[in-house]
Amino acid sequence: MVKTVLPPVDAAEDRLIEAAARLVDVNWRTHPDYRVAGGWEAVTRTTITDIGHAGRVFLGAILSTRYKRSWRGQDRSRMLDLLASEAIDRAVRFGLAFRVGAVLSGSAPGVLPGCRVVHAPGRLELVLEGPAARLAGEEVDKRLRHLAGAAPLLLLSACAGLSGRDPLKVDLAGLDALPGESMEWRFMLKLRVQNPNDATFVYDGVAIDLELRGQSFGSGVSDARGSVPRFGETVIAVPMTVSALAMARQLFRLLREGEASLQQVDYVLRGKLSGPQLGVARFESRGEVALPRVAAARP
Repeated sequence: MVKTVLPPVDAAEDRLIEAAARLVDVNWRTHPDYRVAGGWEAVTRTTITDIGHAGRVFLGAILSTRYKRSWRGQDRSRMLDLLASEAIDRAVRFGLAFRVGAVLSGSAPGVLPGCRVVHAPGRLELVLEGPAARLAGEEVDKRLRHLAGAAPLLLLSACAGLSGRDPLKVDLAGLDALPGESMEWRFMLKLRVQNPNDATFVYDGVAIDLELRGQSFGSGVSDARGSVPRFGETVIAVPMTVSALAMARQLFRLLREGEASLQQVDYVLRGKLSGPQLGVARFESRGEVALPRVAAARP
């Protein structure tokens, strides 16, 4: 998994990464306050053949970062002078990637096969499948962010088991008028979200776009947080803003077809539910909705 995120530049670096994978928990019995120092000493002071001093320092930087994200101020030996700044940065990135793997696996064998990194347009996605989907959480999110921050060319996201699972079903359950402002109209959308999977879906933020009668009508966002239980459903309220132009189109239709045209209107709803693991569940639904009286949307 680490080499998928950060491919080694050559065979020598690949060999060091393989060595780091075998040494990554060499100091797990040590008290957390001393794991950085212990990991550093374990590889820089121990006899390891055929890697040289620079190789030992590279391994030491990886293991130190694996245990503590910011550790360089603790090193007073000036051993890091053996490495170019670019090499130190790469070692830190590898260490951050190992931190992600460590928190996912609990440093236990047999867990990471349910976790894989896939290439998506413009980013990498960490996919957690089957039982591994339950590993997603704030700590994984935090460590992914640290890795992405140290490797600006990477845009990392975690999909908590979305691959191989049924998509969420999102429908427009209601559309209520709110007091408007100036040349804008405001509505409150009610989204009914159904989760047909055997794992709770946690969301943190919603964004939607709504089309009516084949024309763009409005958009909205909400920082709502919550969860959709396994094989359950919930209703999420999202405020939506409608421009004067979009409302004018609907008013013209109303004048032409009469008030009965408000009773059932074809809609297309598109949007996304974001999760605390940086995962995104995108959705699209179509159907009919009854519009509230236009006058109710005025200030």
